[in-house]
Amino acid sequence: MAEAKMKLLIVEDEVVIAMRLEVFFKSRGYEVLSYVTTGEEAVTKAISEKPDLILMDINLNGKMNGLDAGEAIIANSYIPIIFITGYSDESYRQRASKLNPLGYFFKPINMYEILTALNKIDEK
Repeated sequence: MAEAKMKLLIVEDEVVIAMRLEVFFKSRGYEVLSYVTTGEEAVTKAISEKPDLILMDINLNGKMNGLDAGEAIIANSYIPIIFITGYSDESYRQRASKLNPLGYFFKPINMYEILTALNKIDEK
């Protein structure tokens, strides 16, 4: 029996992008637990669903951005994060690097770059 792939939580405020990510990764055998659009929802879902990995946009709806949510999630329990952003803001990148993300990708999203990163993680 093949080993199950990782369980993912998608945090993206653009629903169309979240749905594209969900369809893409499900079609490759990953389990997408859910997708949420705010940092607050990300923290709640991460704690309750315990994903193996979080794909997290930095700019989100709500009071918490992806970096705030990432800090809150890692403070509660370590769950690896891959950040996705449409902005090349150096201060965001520096702050994100303090969270030791497994990746930092820019939009427009190249699904195959993220898939390559996930496959490397999945092999460990």
